[in-house]
Amino acid sequence: MPEILKLKNKKILITGALGLIGSKLATRLAKNKNKIILIDYKINKKNKIYSKFKKQNIPIFDIDLKNKNQLQNFFKNQKQKLQGLNTIINLAAIDRKIDNKTSLTQSEFYNFNYNLIKETVDNNLLGTINMCQESCKFFITNKIKNANIINVASTYSIVAPNPLLYSNKKNKPIDYVISKGSIPILTKYIAVNYAKRNIRCNCIVPHAIIKNPPIQFLNKFKKLSPIGRICKIEEVLDPLIFLISDGSTYMNGSILTVDGGWTAW
Repeated sequence: MPEILKLKNKKILITGALGLIGSKLATRLAKNKNKIILIDYKINKKNKIYSKFKKQNIPIFDIDLKNKNQLQNFFKNQKQKLQGLNTIINLAAIDRKIDNKTSLTQSEFYNFNYNLIKETVDNNLLGTINMCQESCKFFITNKIKNANIINVASTYSIVAPNPLLYSNKKNKPIDYVISKGSIPILTKYIAVNYAKRNIRCNCIVPHAIIKNPPIQFLNKFKKLSPIGRICKIEEVLDPLIFLISDGSTYMNGSILTVDGGWTAW
């Protein structure tokens, strides 16, 4: 790891830790000998990624972030494992896909299922708020210096999804868009209210981290993106590591966009 990004004295909690970005980030941090704590929900203990982390004696907790009591009990009952914690990365999210198997009534805004909207907002927005609240409480109570919260939004918290990217009149579902839309302003709210209490809060805006995208989708994406391709996983890990590192200590309330120029049109 470059010297400027060397991570010293960092103890990092990652939510959504077994997902596409979370698992790769946790692997990178563990390899760098950082102390990490992982949270995910409805964990399949037969999952290879889960097994790998357990073999490394990395603590993993199955927690529903939208369940406030469950999260409060975690911070109350895991004091020993949480000792020295100074960095939170909020990656947990539902990202519902619309494909040819999904009915049009689930993609059309005016017909989109209310229960699906509520589920995603509860998880992506309220779950992140819960985690931020409990993290701030933990940092202040334990007088943590240089505490750091990193939220993860989406390009769809900055711009609307481009219908030209999607097929059969099926745009990106509204539940994901509105659930991520409030993350940047949540970040700024925490940043201005808690900076003088030694808590920084920044937000990263990644785009197009897609596992096995269809060729038709890729071809459309190349035409619509200034950089002409989707994001490699390493290209969002490095900016995340920068935000974790002491290289970002004067960043607070920042929205770090990693989108290949998608929102620059």
